[in-house]
Amino acid sequence: MFHEQLKEKIIFSFDTATTSPWLYELPVILGALAGVALTASLWRHLHMASRILLICAAVFGSISVCIDIVRAGVVWEECFKLLAELALVCSLLREVTTSDP
Repeated sequence: MFHEQLKEKIIFSFDTATTSPWLYELPVILGALAGVALTASLWRHLHMASRILLICAAVFGSISVCIDIVRAGVVWEECFKLLAELALVCSLLREVTTSDP
């Protein structure tokens, strides 16, 4: 939610007539890049079944970012964001419960 607050602050701090619309999307894009870095970091430490869930999380997260940037609907953006979070948590839980002591 940090990127949402930052985006709101940027929108209300700059003149919309003279500012590029991409500046408003910068927090979302930076959040997406952080997601890519997290995915790459986790990839090395997960087994195949958990990686499939991680891929699902990345796909759902990417769809959420695209919906946010094109302003296609808040409900759909939040749904895909929640699906991404759910897939990531399931991936990590699966890895923890199936790992050897």
